[in-house]
Amino acid sequence: RFVTAPDGRSFSIVWFPPGTDPASPPPVIATLHGHGSYAFDEFYLWQPYALERGYGIVALQWWLGTGEQIDDYFVPAIIYEAFATTFEAEHVKPGSVLFHGFSRGSANSYGVTAIDASLEHPYFVLTIANAGKPGTDFPINVDIANGKFGPSPLNGTHWVMVCGERDPNPDRDGCPGMREARDWVTGYGGVVDLLIEDPNGDHGAFHKNPANVNAALDVFAQRLTDGD
Repeated sequence: RFVTAPDGRSFSIVWFPPGTDPASPPPVIATLHGHGSYAFDEFYLWQPYALERGYGIVALQWWLGTGEQIDDYFVPAIIYEAFATTFEAEHVKPGSVLFHGFSRGSANSYGVTAIDASLEHPYFVLTIANAGKPGTDFPINVDIANGKFGPSPLNGTHWVMVCGERDPNPDRDGCPGMREARDWVTGYGGVVDLLIEDPNGDHGAFHKNPANVNAALDVFAQRLTDGD
């Protein structure tokens, strides 16, 4: 189904496995596409895995269709509002969401996760930062560094990070960049459960190698069991 975003400017793709009880949905993969891309791309890539494991998907169209400036995309606060509104409407339980961001989506995942972590009952039990480190000059990351979200804004968050050794932008999206991202997250109280460094992978290494996706989903399954 297509669900209109709260401000009416965009939409999410919402999908659940056949036979889902609307009042008691399964865990959900919430996903952000990369720059100049579409929610359909991430939905297409995730759907076979979600079907196999019995998870739902919420894929947000957060690029507004023209341009590559910050204002051409939803900012993290609007991203989170769109996801949270959909979660509430779909009866998704706190602590049952895998949040994934690819490329530019990954670069925004840090701030979005900080917003979720600041709430009494966060939805995210795991974040996958896929080929995109946090920009230190990005406004919400500046707020994190300046203490707006407290001294340990990522405390309680768990992460999988992904990179390809053949990424054309290694210091931003590749393994050197994602190692920096790991250190940035742990410095603010987060726990990186897994760093996937694909020796043969490029910028799209995560979904091009099913072993990478399944390794991350195994962490998600364990997090759902542990719940801490």
